[in-house]
Amino acid sequence: MLYRTTEPLRFDELEKAAANFHPDADKSIYKDGGAAVERLMKEMNDHRLLEKHHWFSLFNPRQREEALMLFEVLINCNDWDTAVNNAAYFREHMNEGEFVYAIYATVIHSKLGEGIVLPPLYEVTPHMFTNSEVIQKAYTAQMTQTPGKFKMEFTGSKKNPEQHVAYFGEDIGMNVHHVTWHLDFPFWWNDDFGYHLDRKGELFFWAHHQLTVRFDAERLSNHLNLVDELYWDRPIKEGFAPHTTYRYGGEFPTRPDNVKFEDVDGVIRVRDMIIHETRIRDAIAHGYITAADGTHIDIRNAEGIDHLGDIIESSLYSPNAQYYGAL
Repeated sequence: MLYRTTEPLRFDELEKAAANFHPDADKSIYKDGGAAVERLMKEMNDHRLLEKHHWFSLFNPRQREEALMLFEVLINCNDWDTAVNNAAYFREHMNEGEFVYAIYATVIHSKLGEGIVLPPLYEVTPHMFTNSEVIQKAYTAQMTQTPGKFKMEFTGSKKNPEQHVAYFGEDIGMNVHHVTWHLDFPFWWNDDFGYHLDRKGELFFWAHHQLTVRFDAERLSNHLNLVDELYWDRPIKEGFAPHTTYRYGGEFPTRPDNVKFEDVDGVIRVRDMIIHETRIRDAIAHGYITAADGTHIDIRNAEGIDHLGDIIESSLYSPNAQYYGAL
């Protein structure tokens, strides 16, 4: 199912399922009575879905919505055959990035996925974890039918002291772990999907705290200072060029040296980010979070860090996302 997702299915059984299965023909095969598949089929028949061979970003609201439409269809399947048939069908009709994301999320969160070991994402989408120079060499080797081994260099110059810790920030395994963690505890999770993600906010705080303190430890062992705080009114001194690419859509954007925070038209303003940060700091100082209905949620107890993590991440578990924003 995940073999060369940018190309048509190559396995006979899956190919037949994609050609002969009609997702909305029998609504009794779904836990929700077919509500999710009806919605997705309508979007598809109205030609509203993102086309194939187009970049996919989870942080594009519409693209995320489409990926979660497929996730809802798959997680509501009553049995294995229904799930496989739907996956085969929509693999041929939906954007590859949306499909891959929905498949991984479903296998992780559906009971039907228990025991399944998915290939690591760097095997399915290597261009997102390997720099573009290696990808180009691999393409050339494939086109010329010339086997080879390619060494992946770090993204920056050896003259830059920050490259002393590039082995940590650019480690493929660690980056896959980070992506997979966010699939285990996605910010878009709604308990209507079937169950509650226990201590999700606390785990968000803990996981990212562990990453940052480990990075600081690696920096100290390489004679570098601790990571400096971000200040909204000061430039970020160190730039970064990831050298990774979308399968379709070019390379990931770079960040120049000494870049300043600026408003993003129609998305967010720096002023709003400052206000949201201030409100979170005030909540910590006061010892309570203000919920959407105006009540106070005490954070000076064992559950406090869970609530605090929810508002910092701004997941759907946030008790007041409109007030505390999405830093």
